[in-house]
Formats: sequence, C-alpha cells, structure tokens
Amino acid sequence: MAKLKAKIKTKKLKLVQKKLKKVSINDKLVRTVDFSELLLMGGTIGQWGSNIAFSVNSEKQLSFRNMKRTSSSRWASHNIIGKRPKMEYLGIDMDEVTLEVVLSAEMGVRPRSEMKKFRAACKSREVNYLYINGKKVCANKMAITAVSESWDEIWSQGELVRAVVAVTFSEYR
Repeated sequence: MAKLKAKIKTKKLKLVQKKLKKVSINDKLVRTVDFSELLLMGGTIGQWGSNIAFSVNSEKQLSFRNMKRTSSSRWASHNIIGKRPKMEYLGIDMDEVTLEVVLSAEMGVRPRSEMKKFRAACKSREVNYLYINGKKVCANKMAITAVSESWDEIWSQGELVRAVVAVTFSEYR
C-alpha cells in the first residue's frame, strides 16, 4: 500500500512539474504556474499575467467590482454641402474592460504595494490574457492602459488602509 501511495505522489509531482513553465523576464529565469493549476489551489477569481491575481481566501481578499466590457466599431462621417452627412463603416474597434479593485488592509491586502503592481503593469509594455473564472475575457491579449487610484481611508501617520483602483484593459492586436 505504501508503494502505491508513493507512486501516486510521484505521478502527481511529475504532472505539476510539466505544467510549470520557465519564462525569461528582464534576463532573469522565473518559474510561473499554469492558470489551471492556480484554480486547483482554490480561491482564484481571475488573473492577468503572473503578478496580478484576483483571489478570495481566508487570509486575503483581492477582488474587483463594477466590471464593464465595451465592444465598439469605427465610423467616419463625411460632410456633404447642402445635405445630411454620410456615414461610412471603417471596421471593428478594440474591446475594453474596466473594473474597480478594492484594496483593504482589513482584508489582508497591502494597498500601497498592490497599487504599485498595477502602476508598474500599466507603464510596462506587457500584454497578457485576462482570465475570469478560468476563461479568457477576450480572444486576444490585453494591456493595462490606465490606472486610477482613489485613497478612501488613511489612518494616523499616513497609513493607507483602504483604496480603490480603477483599471482599464485594452485589447492588443
């Protein structure tokens, strides 16, 4: 029986090792975990890249609210003298997703460090798939194009306790 348990444990370990990928970021070799494996760990709501993961568990709650997706098309208006303008369809536009991330120290999150992650992701040229519930939100990768911070609660000596970060993801083609 002990041999069978050891064999099963070895097979599981090999399966997890296959799912691990090695990625080079700024000439440093980093191990990242496959998203499906993160879901198995429990509590994961969604993810964008390797640094930003939305999750809820007994120790930490990093979730979002008011998620909005915008799909639009591009149109041109041609003015005609003495008549109404004519409209011309130019094609589809990039999809956009906006959401608000609540950062609260009471929920086990360090607001300043999390805001720093979002700002750094916005300033980098990084593009990744945005996953919610293990499914891609958009068929293409997305970039963080805007981050807006709202500092809601500050305690003595300037300690930030609660903030809301509005994040805009734009489709990358």
